[in-house]
Amino acid sequence: MIKLAMLGVVMVLVTGCSNKDLYDNIQANNQFACNNVAPSQYDECMERSSMSYEEYEAKRTEDPYESSLGY
Repeated sequence: MIKLAMLGVVMVLVTGCSNKDLYDNIQANNQFACNNVAPSQYDECMERSSMSYEEYEAKRTEDPYESSLGY
């Protein structure tokens, strides 16, 4: 019974993380990893990992056909 209760608590905690929180954590890890690249690649690395979640979500859900047809 206690194991079942603990499983329930873990499930609530895991599902409590939003997609935005997950994205922000991944971006922070990517930015931290930029410290290990060559200095000539640092700015490009940081640029790749600086997109906000809102920008990412807009690009992810964008219809690729709509923008190229010019409607």
